[in-house]
Amino acid sequence: MIVSGHCGQVFSGDRFRYPAQGAEFLFDLIVGATALFVFISGFLFQRNLKEDFDYVPFLKKKAVNLLLPYGVVTAVYCLLAAASNEIHDPASQTTPLLFLSHYSEAFLLGSVGISFWYIPFIYALFMLSPLFVRTARAPTGIALTVAAAFFLVGLFVNRPTTSYILPVQQIAYFGPYFMAGMLCMRWRPQFEAFVSRPSTLAVSLLAAFVLAYLQMHYGQPGNLHGEPFEPIAFDYKYLQKLVLCIAICSILMRFEDKRMPALDLVASYSFGIFFLHEMVIGSLLGLHGVLPDLPENTYANLALSSAIVMGYTTVAVYAIKAVGGKRSKYLIGS
Repeated sequence: MIVSGHCGQVFSGDRFRYPAQGAEFLFDLIVGATALFVFISGFLFQRNLKEDFDYVPFLKKKAVNLLLPYGVVTAVYCLLAAASNEIHDPASQTTPLLFLSHYSEAFLLGSVGISFWYIPFIYALFMLSPLFVRTARAPTGIALTVAAAFFLVGLFVNRPTTSYILPVQQIAYFGPYFMAGMLCMRWRPQFEAFVSRPSTLAVSLLAAFVLAYLQMHYGQPGNLHGEPFEPIAFDYKYLQKLVLCIAICSILMRFEDKRMPALDLVASYSFGIFFLHEMVIGSLLGLHGVLPDLPENTYANLALSSAIVMGYTTVAVYAIKAVGGKRSKYLIGS
């Protein structure tokens, strides 16, 4: 969904915002999928949580698994940007000190790509993990009350317009999804019993479509960016992504006991796809003849461009893993 959202932004021009056949309705369901990513992170964090939470070793492990490949990919982006700048402006020269300055800013803010802000944000969130752990382990009434209050803050805080060295607003906006994932894992038997019902899938999908319709007609299509608590419009998408988390869990539960090689492949390559898909999109835009002419139809455009980008990115991740072996996770996270 994250790859498709970026493909829609890049390859479809304004057709998702000003379409002839309501394609912004589909686009509203797709964009903002980072919330699902955060929910999954919270679910897995709680699943792997030991009785004795070792904070410092945990952060060190996350630094190796997250910050190291992020630093490598960011360096590649910065090197390509410096080379491109000197090609287009031979008079300009990137000195080592200037490169280091640009790299440091890009690393802290995640500013080299559309979605790279996620890494410094999620690491900052992991730095606050003792607070999440204490909440998730609190008595039921306290845990649910704190989670509900946190969710209300996120509902009205707005998604940030830019990145900051200390991503407080990002944590306030996306943190509730992380907490929701943790609580669903804490009460996993009850959660699985709930999402396994056909009625849960039907109602959650219907709610997601209704909320997308409300966002399209009464809110602001796409992600609702703004300063903290800036009165822009009601963020129906914030609720929509929560019910989509439930719907997707309900769908995936039906494949839990089945061998799904394609799903296993995407799961094991997920962080590599996340790290590399923007580089693939940029390469497809810059290399003539690699990307075929995309159809005029908005839906076909989105489906084809997403499939092409996913295909090329998966091949790139496979090649890096084949060459790097187990060390590839230090380069691309997979």
